[in-house]
Amino acid sequence: MNLHFFFTYTLYKNPFTNDRHCYPKEEYVNFMFRVWTWIDLAMAFGIPFVLLVSGNLTIWTRLRSSDRFRTKATRRSTSRNLKTRWTAITLALNTSFIVLVLPSVVFGIGQVYWFPSTDLALDEQRTRMMFVSTIVFMLMYINCAINFVFYILIGSRFRAELKSVLSSCFKWCKCW
Repeated sequence: MNLHFFFTYTLYKNPFTNDRHCYPKEEYVNFMFRVWTWIDLAMAFGIPFVLLVSGNLTIWTRLRSSDRFRTKATRRSTSRNLKTRWTAITLALNTSFIVLVLPSVVFGIGQVYWFPSTDLALDEQRTRMMFVSTIVFMLMYINCAINFVFYILIGSRFRAELKSVLSSCFKWCKCW
């Protein structure tokens, strides 16, 4: 997906500070800031969001169907605790995904409108843009960390596999 960065970006030297920074080549500026950002929105947020919601709806439908079948067959329903816990987990994961990933793709689309100048000498505007960029990308990275924490807290099979991998790693390393 990001292979195009090798030929659409280049290093520019700031004549005022002699710093080098990576920016799109002039012929690719329009593509990178007006086209690629929408592709990024679809790939980094849109498609995963649709897959998360449709997958969760499928699981929820199957849980309900299974519960109805179990109730008819045994006259006992599935533990309400299991369905409630599953619903809370999926809502937390979906909400964290929306809140933490959406700002980075929205920033990618909006930065050409919010920070319209391409003059590298405007340090104050460039500094603001880099500050906002850093915040929204840190939010996106936090989403990955939160997912890992959720899986450790919730998934007993995930915890068991992680424990197995770590214990075999420590046995191999013999440094602990």
